[in-house]
Amino acid sequence: VQVGQTRRAREALAGELLLAALAPLALLLLAALVATWFGVRGALRPLERVGAELAAREPSDLRPVGTPVPADMVPLVQSIDLFMTRLEGSTTLLRSFIAEAAHQMRTPLAALRVQAQLALDEDDPAEQRAQIAAVERNAARLSRLLNQLLSDATIAHRSDQRRFERFDVVQLTERALRDVVPSAEGDRVHFESELDSAPFTGDAVMIGEAVKNLVDNALRHGAVDGAGAVEVRLAADDQALALTVSDRGPGLGEADREKVFERFARGSGAAPGACLGLAIVRQVARSHGGDVRLLGRDGGGLCAELRLPWART
Repeated sequence: VQVGQTRRAREALAGELLLAALAPLALLLLAALVATWFGVRGALRPLERVGAELAAREPSDLRPVGTPVPADMVPLVQSIDLFMTRLEGSTTLLRSFIAEAAHQMRTPLAALRVQAQLALDEDDPAEQRAQIAAVERNAARLSRLLNQLLSDATIAHRSDQRRFERFDVVQLTERALRDVVPSAEGDRVHFESELDSAPFTGDAVMIGEAVKNLVDNALRHGAVDGAGAVEVRLAADDQALALTVSDRGPGLGEADREKVFERFARGSGAAPGACLGLAIVRQVARSHGGDVRLLGRDGGGLCAELRLPWART
């Protein structure tokens, strides 16, 4: 019968019991860490294969990902495929736009060089003056094309940024008309507003460009050969702010009214030009949750209506 025990013996026994309990736990933890490492490596291996496939591609290769992945990674790969599809569409549109812009600029530049050379070689003052007038017309056409290309690039950039602010649409419209209408043609544009002021939250630069392009388009294609004044009217209701630009030109057929909103597309019998104005206006409208449409006008002519809803301000 043991009736006593030293303190050192008790401490030694406690150490043996602790070691016997911790050793299996340590081995179990080590095994769990090893299993976790292999599991994570195995789970991430499909992502590594997807990354390797994308890294090996050319920048222009935007095909869907072909690497097989587990079912739980399918939504991620589908999102990547959708993004690349959208990117391919944007890239294709950009390439087409650059090619069309280069073609549009090349023509007036070539004409400028030819007409300038003809003017230099011409001895008859009357003929020389006629050649110089042709140079001026082509220079004006090229200037308008460059302005529209810059406007289109500005609108595309600002529509992505969406930096909206508070401003008065009445004052903005008046400033845009002063900028776009030459002083010699001031009597051809009549502005009327039902509102003394129209506080609106949006991108003032974009909406100003839309107003300029609508009025410029009406002056160039609508009010031709003294066909009548361009009427600009600003109105509003509970739903939206409406800006209408009306002319007395030849108008457009039903088949052309949607076509002219495409870049570099013009209606049947339209005057030469860059044909970017209405495409810019539609992009501005949609970036503000609105839209633009072309309507026939009683008595002849065309009416362009830009609507910007209050609900999206």
